Amino acid sequence: MSIVMALNLRPDWFYRATLCMEQRSKAAVSGAGTVFALNIDGSGFTNLHSFTGSDGDSPLAGLISLGNALYGTAQDGGHSDEGTLYAVNTDGFWFYEPA
Repeated sequence: MSIVMALNLRPDWFYRATLCMEQRSKAAVSGAGTVFALNIDGSGFTNLHSFTGSDGDSPLAGLISLGNALYGTAQDGGHSDEGTLYAVNTDGFWFYEPA
């Protein structure tokens, strides 16, 4: 598994969306990506959201933080399997995926 793109730094935490690079070429690899948080000292790893495909797949762009929310895009998955926008609070509450 490979982590791609830079981490989004907020006061005491890093936030990032990731995907498994092998999944792009091997259908047998499961997992559509995650959004995670990590303390700046490397402790406190927290998985905020695991994508299932129907809510997004292959998050590649960096996260945008605004207030207590993180916004991003996934290049695949979603309702039409053509990508989607998503938002998740920094506490892990998933609150947006357009229809």
